[in-house]
Amino acid sequence: MFSELTPPNESPRTRRKLEALGLSWPLLWTAIRAGEEARRTATPEEPPSSGDLKDWIARVGALRSELRRHGWTAADNEQIPISVNPGQDIGIGQLLDYAATASPDSDPVSGYPRRNEPLNPRHTADGLFSLAEAGRPDLLEEHIYARLTTWFLITFRTVRHSSHTGIVEAVVVSELALPGARPGRLTGLDDEQHVQFHSWRDHILLPESIFPLPDRVAGDEGVPTVDVSP
Repeated sequence: MFSELTPPNESPRTRRKLEALGLSWPLLWTAIRAGEEARRTATPEEPPSSGDLKDWIARVGALRSELRRHGWTAADNEQIPISVNPGQDIGIGQLLDYAATASPDSDPVSGYPRRNEPLNPRHTADGLFSLAEAGRPDLLEEHIYARLTTWFLITFRTVRHSSHTGIVEAVVVSELALPGARPGRLTGLDDEQHVQFHSWRDHILLPESIFPLPDRVAGDEGVPTVDVSP
């Protein structure tokens, strides 16, 4: 659907920081594009949140697929899907729909509540959850999971429309962020069960991604719209 598109150019600083993690902007952008394509398959008969859900699932799958080619593996401890590098010391997860994405002074929180299990307050950059079940290849052993430094690809999406030109496009701002913890401030769930991080140790700001749209469709229900007409 967007096969003719190419990722916008990243800054040299962004390129260097991603390379230090064994990543690249085109690789991350491929996951964002996959999510945008999946969103287009939502129909009016599906729940209003289906576009966001399909977007997230496709991004996770695309990123894992790309990283697997470079020796990364999938881990699903505590039902949080991440990819783990060959050295088993870096993890990559994803958060969707955080309005302050690309704002380094913010305290991000996921856009959607998590209802199935409480989060361990040790969910920080120094050690994501410590749970392993026998016989599950997608669950890392506790001592390996505890030593991960886990970054999150965080995005926020709006629909930009010009009533003057008729152009409609999706605009996705994104960053790769490393959560940390300040003394006395735990990471976990807020009062509405959203995954929340109370500080960030580092941010890698990524270029803005733009995807042309034929018009507003079912997958865009509830997505903020901005009119950029002169």
